Amino acid sequence: MQIPLLNQVTKDERFGWLYSEPVPMSALGGRRVRIVLEGYEEDESKDDFHSVIITLLSAGPEVLKAAEPDVFSYYQDMNGYWAPGLPPLRWTFLTYDWTSPGSLDKS
Repeated sequence: MQIPLLNQVTKDERFGWLYSEPVPMSALGGRRVRIVLEGYEEDESKDDFHSVIITLLSAGPEVLKAAEPDVFSYYQDMNGYWAPGLPPLRWTFLTYDWTSPGSLDKS
């Protein structure tokens, strides 16, 4: 299946998602990432997906910078659910494999 800006996408049979080959993302300094779509095939408003893909891929690093306070606030909120007596939740034990869709690997 072809999707604008993503070209050929592959269907993940396990989850039913569509994922692209790596494409450059401006917000990440041009780093190539896979875009994963859920619900695209059955959605009647595919143009909405296309608009979001264009916005996502063209957004610059300032978008991530602007989101930092909200992401940190969310992190602090989630830390409140951590069991008392345990050290604060740390995300440093996770690394992201930018070449495989959906793969969070423990390091």
